[in-house]
Amino acid sequence: MTEITPRRTSSVVRAGPEGARFTLEGGKRQTSASTASASFQEEGGGQIQHTTLRCFDASSLDVIEMIGIGKSAITVKARLSNYGLVAVKCIPVATLVDEEEGGGGKASPGGVDGMDVLLSLPLEILLHSLLDHERIPRLIGVCMERTEILMIQELVAPSAGVGEGTPSDLWSLLYAGPRGKGAREGGGGGTCLDLGQILRTASDVAEALEHLHSKGICHCDINPKNILIGEGGRAFLTDFGCARRLSEQRPSEQRMRGCTNYAAPEVVSGGSQRASAKSDMYSFGGVLLEMAVGRMPWEGLPDCEIEYQTQVRRRSALDHSREMGATAGRGREVERGRGGEAFAELLRGLLSFDPGDRPSASTARAAVREIGADGKRRPSRERDDSEKL
Repeated sequence: MTEITPRRTSSVVRAGPEGARFTLEGGKRQTSASTASASFQEEGGGQIQHTTLRCFDASSLDVIEMIGIGKSAITVKARLSNYGLVAVKCIPVATLVDEEEGGGGKASPGGVDGMDVLLSLPLEILLHSLLDHERIPRLIGVCMERTEILMIQELVAPSAGVGEGTPSDLWSLLYAGPRGKGAREGGGGGTCLDLGQILRTASDVAEALEHLHSKGICHCDINPKNILIGEGGRAFLTDFGCARRLSEQRPSEQRMRGCTNYAAPEVVSGGSQRASAKSDMYSFGGVLLEMAVGRMPWEGLPDCEIEYQTQVRRRSALDHSREMGATAGRGREVERGRGGEAFAELLRGLLSFDPGDRPSASTARAAVREIGADGKRRPSRERDDSEKL
């Protein structure tokens, strides 16, 4: 898939003479950023996309500490020269080469100082470069090294109460904090967020998804670890490692991506249906449910059992959550959640088996805001419903 073989250790990425091609130039090191404008096309064809990347040399980064570990990459906090603190995702080149069917973005070859080198970048970077929204951490640029690609992004500062260096993601807020950690050690699940935090996070994520889908991109991995919580409790959608174009997925890309616990039934089945904006909305519903009840969808079940429950028994994550709540004696009635019937209706719609019955990101965002407005008008009812959870 990706063939990144810099001919010199000190290679940097620069724009070609026409400003529309990526090339690799070795020799002298460069600490200032160069801007590369490029037209790229996903392997296997598809629509040609145009993007611009700022390209840095590794010497402009000063790593401070590690802040995240993923399946195939780590994320560190670093200081970028003439910029400030940033988050850097370190993607090993070896993992990209091993995923031949995963889909990459090829830039056209160009010439700089007599060199003519074809450069391929992970599709994650190319798609992220197309996004520009306040609820999505901005992609600042990239750095090409012999063994890894450094993806430089805006750093989301931890929310109040989260220690320095602690990953500021929703999962940490639910399970790694004092309340969540204690609950899980006692077998009681994680923290149940208050209605205000649930609706604020839901609105922010729905807004990010609305922008993502408007660009024709499917995230394919919506889960609490990919939702960052910054200052003021505002949420940011991140990690586009599984993202794909909505209309240009090849048959090999129809296999499930992301975490099974949050995956839509049509994605879990591995059938002919592709991941779509509506499968993103199902995953979003799973996160919304988790924030309300303090439990991961399908908690404790292996992937094969989740597939059996969804494909054979046709049970949803909402059905399983109700059952687990009753078994654990937690007294939660998700059907009459903290936002009343409107909140329950939104959950049922998002977690529907039929993709056509799920609301779009814009519809879900409007529903969340209406629930919030209704709660402000009727605070006494909110307290009553909270007790029923």
